[in-house]
Amino acid sequence: MDIIIDIPPNGKATALHFDEFPLTFLGEVAVTRATEITFDNRSQLWQVILPGQRAAYPVCQGFLTYQQARHFEVDWLTHCQLAGVAPLSSPGEQLAQTRREQGDQGLGREISG
Repeated sequence: MDIIIDIPPNGKATALHFDEFPLTFLGEVAVTRATEITFDNRSQLWQVILPGQRAAYPVCQGFLTYQQARHFEVDWLTHCQLAGVAPLSSPGEQLAQTRREQGDQGLGREISG
């Protein structure tokens, strides 16, 4: 598990939250969701939606379990941080596609939406 802590010049650190690595050593912590993982009643599958989106990118839909959606979310957002791209951008969407394809291969089967 990679944990990336971004500390810009204003000193306000940002990172993905992991219970296994509390960030309280940095000072007061405020937690906000980077995405919403929701269950789509129509498709009966899970999806990852970014703030400001009406619907998830197609590549962020079609997860069989919440855990698969959460794993994809953490992997995708971590790689966005490493690449210095915003998830809600064209490069962010392309990175989501790449991460999804690699994640699906790791599962040994395709997860489609």
